[in-house]
Amino acid sequence: MNSFLISLGYFGMLIASFLAGTFVPFSSEAVMGALAATAEFDYLRLIVAGTVGNVAGMLVNYGLGRLCNEEFLVRKFHLKPKRMARARHWVERYGVRMAFLCFLPFMGSVIGIMLGMFKTNIWKSAAAAAVGMTARYAVVVYSIAALN
Repeated sequence: MNSFLISLGYFGMLIASFLAGTFVPFSSEAVMGALAATAEFDYLRLIVAGTVGNVAGMLVNYGLGRLCNEEFLVRKFHLKPKRMARARHWVERYGVRMAFLCFLPFMGSVIGIMLGMFKTNIWKSAAAAAVGMTARYAVVVYSIAALN
């Protein structure tokens, strides 16, 4: 799958980062690293493609959160009500700033879903997520560049 996405260039990066941004377990860093290691791809365009795809994936999670209620998540995913209360507390305390951490493996999807479920501002959530994801992809790209 990675080699197919790498063959698609910037569009492959967009797809890889979209998948990684959703709850689908996928690592977009491998695709980003492979593309950055070649001289034919512009670093800034790679970062933009990665960020756009990842934010779109986060918005899918956000939408799922808007569709779900706490009861559903507790019942379907066997979450403890105490854990849901803690998640609500974090969202109430930090709000859309939590979206900055949507790039984190495993937790990023949960954060996106919680932001949607507790109805944070979608535009501010997307903007905060974009900042975090841009920083992450910039670190990946420029780390690869330093090795070349």
